[in-house]
Amino acid sequence: MLYQLPLDCKSKLLRKSYYLSVSSLAHILEKHYYKISRHPGCGKFIISIPEIVHFIREAFHAETSPACSSSNFQRSMDTGAVIGYTREGADTTIITVITNPGGGVVTAFPGEAG
Repeated sequence: MLYQLPLDCKSKLLRKSYYLSVSSLAHILEKHYYKISRHPGCGKFIISIPEIVHFIREAFHAETSPACSSSNFQRSMDTGAVIGYTREGADTTIITVITNPGGGVVTAFPGEAG
């Protein structure tokens, strides 16, 4: 499914050190994409799906820190443009990506982790 995205360098999405699986992308879109209203209390991306994937890929270069009360890690990156809104409803330019210790993307959302 990742090969169907209109992006250059799709092979970067399949690296073993940092990768986005189809199930993780499905989770991110189901819970954090503005066109799907299933989870109203969550932050929502208002940018296109290829842009979401691009910023998840770019967040690989951000500094990691431990995620709250888990063995996962988080990376937060300022994109420089409004990408969505937080669960409080404020516009945000920050994307947070949560990864497991093996480098697999667990989730990503607009705003900073609480």
